[in-house]
Amino acid sequence: DDLLKEVKSRTEKKERTLAVALTKRDAEDLADYMKEHGVSATYFHSGLTTHERSSALRALQSGDIDCLVGVNLLREGLDLPQVSLVAILNADSEGFLRSETALLQTVGRAARNTNGTAIFYANRVTKSMQRCIDDTRSRRERQMTYNNVNGYESRSTEGSSMMSIFDLLRDEIEEERKLEIVSGHSTGHDLNPVDVFTIASSAVTVIGLTENATIATEHLPSKPGVYFWKDETGKVLYIGKAKKLRSRVKSYLSPGAKHSPRIKVMLEKAKSVDFLLTPSDRDALLLESNLIKHHQPPYNVLLKDDESYPYICASIGDAFPRFFAVPRRQLGAKASNYRYFGPYPHFSEINEVLRGIEEAYDLRAKSFAARHGDACKVEYRELFNKALAEVFEAPNSVATGSLPAKRSVFEEATLLFDSDHNACRDVVAVGRGNDEGKCATVHVLQLREGLVNGRFSYDCEVPTGLDSDEELSAIIQTVLERQHYPSGESSTGMFSFFPNEILCQHPLPSGTELKQTIRSARKLVEPERKDKIVIRTPVSRGPRKQTDARAMEFAIDNAQQVALERQQGRVNGAAKTSVDGTAGKELAALLRLDAPPQRIECYDISHTQGDVAVGSRVVFLNGKPAKH
Repeated sequence: DDLLKEVKSRTEKKERTLAVALTKRDAEDLADYMKEHGVSATYFHSGLTTHERSSALRALQSGDIDCLVGVNLLREGLDLPQVSLVAILNADSEGFLRSETALLQTVGRAARNTNGTAIFYANRVTKSMQRCIDDTRSRRERQMTYNNVNGYESRSTEGSSMMSIFDLLRDEIEEERKLEIVSGHSTGHDLNPVDVFTIASSAVTVIGLTENATIATEHLPSKPGVYFWKDETGKVLYIGKAKKLRSRVKSYLSPGAKHSPRIKVMLEKAKSVDFLLTPSDRDALLLESNLIKHHQPPYNVLLKDDESYPYICASIGDAFPRFFAVPRRQLGAKASNYRYFGPYPHFSEINEVLRGIEEAYDLRAKSFAARHGDACKVEYRELFNKALAEVFEAPNSVATGSLPAKRSVFEEATLLFDSDHNACRDVVAVGRGNDEGKCATVHVLQLREGLVNGRFSYDCEVPTGLDSDEELSAIIQTVLERQHYPSGESSTGMFSFFPNEILCQHPLPSGTELKQTIRSARKLVEPERKDKIVIRTPVSRGPRKQTDARAMEFAIDNAQQVALERQQGRVNGAAKTSVDGTAGKELAALLRLDAPPQRIECYDISHTQGDVAVGSRVVFLNGKPAKH
C-alpha cells in the first residue's frame, strides 16, 4: 500500500517509477496489482524478448505507463530521466541483486532526476543496504558542495530517444521474416549461468514445421544422447533419448512419419530441438528419466516413481542376507541394513545378474538349509559375503563376459547420474576443432543430484604452438577465475551454481586463487554457505577412478562437439557471416547503405551531470573485432 501511494504521487507530478522485485513471478504479480489499483504498469524481466523489453522502456519514457516492475535492472542501458523513484522490494534479501554494488547501481537509475528518490522495503537494514545509503549520502554531499562552489544548479537531464531499429525498419523486418531460410548450423553458444535447458549447445531451428519444411539435421552427431524439443520461448516441450541423435531427430521430420496425436500437437508448437551427448545409450536412458521428473515436460508421459529403473539390493543387515530386485532405495533409519547396486535400465538385466549369482553360489538352497535344516548359519553368511565381494566388489580387471564384468556394464550409467561423487560437481574440459586454428572451447558441465543442471562454453584463442597441457591448464584457470564463477547467480531452482568439487581435465596452475574467487562470488549470493571446495584432476586408482573417468569422458565429448560446431561457423577464426560478407551485406541492405560498412565503431559514454565523462570504444573492421 505504501508503494502504491508513492507511485501515485509521482504519477500526479508526471514522473515515473521503477519497482524492483525479487523474482519474475513477483514482478508479474506486482504489475498486475498496480493495474488493479489504477496504476498503468507492466513488468520487465529476462523472460521477455529484446524487442519486448525495448518497447516496455519506451512506454515508460513516453508516459504510456507510469510504473515499470523489473527484477534485474543492471544490464539495461537505461536513459530514463523521467524516473524519480526507484523502489526496491525485499532489499534485505542478501544476494547478488541485493549486494552493495547492485543496490548502488539500481538506485542510480533515479540519479538523472532532481527529485530522484530511492526507497528500500525491508524488515531490517543489512550491511549492504547501510553501505549503499552511506555511500549515496556521501556522494550527494560532495556533489552539492561542488555545485555551490562553482555556481552550478542541478537539473534533470532530457534523455535521448529510445526508438529502436525494430521501429525504424519495422516494414523491412516484417518483409525479411517472410524470406527466412532454415540454417544448418547454430553458432550462438555464449551461455549465461542459467538453467541448462534455457540455452543448449546446439539447436536445429524449426520454421514452418506444419508445412513440411526441410530441416537441416546433417550436423547432428550420430551418437547417443538426450534431445529436447522446445517452443518459441525456450520452454521444454518434450525430452527423449536416442542411440543415434541424428536419425532419431530425422524420424520426427520424415514426411511419412506416423505420430500419435500427442506428438503431433507437440511438433506443431516446437520451434527448436537441442541435444546433450552422453557416453552411452544407458547414460542417455537414466539422464532422460531424471530430466523428465525434474522438468515435467507437458508432452512426456511422466513417470510417477522409479519402477522402471530398479536396483539390486543386498540385505546385509538380515540374519539370512540375500540379493533381490527393488524398485527404489530405502531411506531412513533402516537404510544401513541394505546395500544397493544400480540403477539398471531394464529388469531383464537385473534378472540376468541374479540368475548368474544363483548358478554360481546356490544361495537359495543353502539359505533354506540354514533356516530349516542342519546347515551352518555362519557358513551361509560367509558364502553370501564371498558372492558380494566377487560379484559387486571385484576389481575392474575382471575377464570380459564374467558375471562381475556384465554387472559393471549394466551399471555404467550410475557412475554419472546416480553417483554421490557427482552430487554437486563441475566437470571442466577443453575442446578443439579438427583444423589447425587457434580457437579452443572451455566447457563446464554442472552435475547436480543426477541432473546436468547447467552447461557453459567459452571460446579462447591459443597462440600457435602453445597448446601443451600447461597452456591448456592456464586457459582453464583464466576462464574459470575471470569469467565463469564471478558471473555466478543465485540458485536456479533447487540447485546451487557453485559446486563443492571441480574436476578438471588438466591440473590448474593455482587452485588456491580459484578457490578464493569462488568463495568471494559465492558469498554474495549464498552468504551462509561455508562448504569446502575441492579442485582436482581424475584419479588413476581408488573408488573414484571409474566415476571420474566417466564424468570426464562425458565433458570431453560435449566440449569437442561444441568446438566442432563453432569451427564450422568460422573462417580464419571469425564467423562465416563476417568473413564471407553475408552479415555486412545484410546490414547494408537493412540500413539502405550504398555498400557494406568496412568499419563500425561503437561508443558508450558515462558522466555525472555532464562532468567526469568516461568513454569506451569498440571497433569492427570488415566484420571482425579490431582489438585495442
